[in-house]
Amino acid sequence: MTMGVGFLCRTGIVIASDRQVTSTDSHTFPARKTRQISWSNGKGIYTFSGSPFTAGEFRREIESRLTRQTSASEEEVRGYFKDSLAACLKEKEGFSILLGTWVEGGWPVLRISSDFDVAEGERCEIIGWGDTALSRYLRGLVQFSVGLTINQAISWAIYFVQQGTKYSGQYVGGGTDVLLLDENRTVRVMDIAWTGPWEQQLLFLEVKLMQLLSILSHPETTPDRAKHDLELFNSYLSDFCAKVRDGKWR
Repeated sequence: MTMGVGFLCRTGIVIASDRQVTSTDSHTFPARKTRQISWSNGKGIYTFSGSPFTAGEFRREIESRLTRQTSASEEEVRGYFKDSLAACLKEKEGFSILLGTWVEGGWPVLRISSDFDVAEGERCEIIGWGDTALSRYLRGLVQFSVGLTINQAISWAIYFVQQGTKYSGQYVGGGTDVLLLDENRTVRVMDIAWTGPWEQQLLFLEVKLMQLLSILSHPETTPDRAKHDLELFNSYLSDFCAKVRDGKWR
């Protein structure tokens, strides 16, 4: 099982996934499940849920179709996406792809596949450990973000996978890999060496928030203690938000 997430932002696309792969005999092993592709007039990033062998076949199929073209429109990319799935999938295999692409002169596009079907993605999509109460809750949180930036989406992506690991560690785990495709159609990679410290900061904030709520709601907490703890948490939060705004992930 996988938790793959994708965000369509105003200035690009963010794709992320955990690193845990489960074999047919339930043995787990770490593997990167984020990929990037490029062709003459565009670039793409994606993650998959399902067999890594099928993912390898899909990569060969779509790269073969895209790289032999002098150019490809977004509509043609969508067709190659579907054709590549048709060439490598078995019936009812349970394989999904989140694919973000950006063609020169166009706009970023996020697409999601389910078996042989391909659909246009919304602002946030989840595959693998997808249609669960937790994933629906997490997707609902994003609706409060107006004009989502790439840096905000990176933070959300890491948080989503972190929650998947916390609540379903049997299926999701191994750290988080993130790819982003920005407005210059440049791909940047954030591996677990980068995302690990960010996961720790997110966990730290979560714990501090729970501690703050406990202190502020206790009848014996003095006004001075409440003020002190609020100011301290505000300092942590301000520092975190500044890092998100500036993209300073360490």
